[in-house]
Amino acid sequence: MTPQEIIPARSNLWLGDKTPNFQKTKLFDPITVWVIIIIILITLVFFLPIISNFTFEEVFFTPLVPFLFNIFAIFNIGQETVLKSLYIFSFLLSSIGIYILVLDMTRRQITSILASVMFVIWPIPIFILIFFKPGLYGEGANWISSFFTIVYGDTAHFLALSIMPYTIILFQRYLKTARTIYFSTTVMSCALILLINRTQSLNLLLVLSVVALNSLLLGQARIKIRRLFFVIIFSIGLVTFWYTPSFWIKTFGILNTYIILNFKYIFPLPIILAVIGTFFSFVFFGKNEDRRLIFISFLLFIAFGVITADWLLHFRSFIPYPHRLIPNFNMFTAIVFALSMSALLDKLKILEIIKISRWSKLDKIAGTFIFITGSFLGLVGLVLVVSPVIINVLSGSAGYWQKIKQQINFETQNAIDLAGGNLKLVQSMSSYWQLTLGIIITAFFLIWLVALTLKALAFEDDEKTSKI
Repeated sequence: MTPQEIIPARSNLWLGDKTPNFQKTKLFDPITVWVIIIIILITLVFFLPIISNFTFEEVFFTPLVPFLFNIFAIFNIGQETVLKSLYIFSFLLSSIGIYILVLDMTRRQITSILASVMFVIWPIPIFILIFFKPGLYGEGANWISSFFTIVYGDTAHFLALSIMPYTIILFQRYLKTARTIYFSTTVMSCALILLINRTQSLNLLLVLSVVALNSLLLGQARIKIRRLFFVIIFSIGLVTFWYTPSFWIKTFGILNTYIILNFKYIFPLPIILAVIGTFFSFVFFGKNEDRRLIFISFLLFIAFGVITADWLLHFRSFIPYPHRLIPNFNMFTAIVFALSMSALLDKLKILEIIKISRWSKLDKIAGTFIFITGSFLGLVGLVLVVSPVIINVLSGSAGYWQKIKQQINFETQNAIDLAGGNLKLVQSMSSYWQLTLGIIITAFFLIWLVALTLKALAFEDDEKTSKI
């Protein structure tokens, strides 16, 4: 008996060398266009009526959203209307972004659709429950608003989160190709996140680090570390007009307070889970380019999940305002769920049974529509069955939901008091020399980035001309 005959075949559940494709497709094809249209329709039908009744309570530590207030005020558009529009826009941008991210890294429509549907599904059962049983789970529209704030964040937080999938795509491509156009767009998207929300800026650093770690394992580690630092330096350089030394000192002062106070609790459970998760990701997924998304999403799922779970279980945290990690945890949970379900479908060979590779383009578009609708209704049904039980458990006087709501109310009230009113911008209170130096540094990095981009575009044009 030869050695090959005695070695058992290994399951391809996540770990196989090759996985069957739902559809080998370009990033933007007719199916993708139809998926985006359906996502837009779902958002407008389900979320627009809910969000149009919101009353927003939040303040801003970074200037982009208040800047938009001033722009739209020229056209007599109020702040509440701007916030509602931004929240709806964030739903569209994030759900489409998750779809494109998963499709870009897996080239599988089925996984992409599942991830996008899973991310947007949570509010729908709540909306139905409140509609048919008003007052059962809390104070009506305020309860729904609290739910959205917990699951997706407030407006600025959600808007910054919605840019994250596109940043991952661009950063991955820059690490792999070193093309200036990907560098420029990565830096611009990172700078946008920095200017939209301070908390997501810290989460962005974690996301970039995990993406870079995955890319390092595939080779050329020294070069890719340098590219990571270039992205970080340019991104911070572009926002130095706001991220002054005083701003950094205040931010890190708050962060250090929580870290020093609770650092002793990092042992044993959080650090053990983090090490096991990292080791598991490295061993099974880290050195295979086809498993990049599994590595990235699973590691971020572990990181955000461990910090959030430790806070909910023990009501302590290593970071300020840990409830703000829940939207990020929700995003990467949706991706991990989609990857798991796709692996299960592969294991059961469902796609081979229905012979989808032989379908015509029209059949695939129709099949995509049916799959999205069926997945959506199936997941809604599942959540509708489960959510009343979960809500009753979580929403008691001592439940986790109450803890999260108390944390949100505490943070919001403190922020409003600090800003001097609702929907205000908290000024950085930096000295004149810091502001002047920040503006000069921002202008320098902006000119440098524009020059690099124009040079790269001119070089690409010359190459195309020479080929012609």
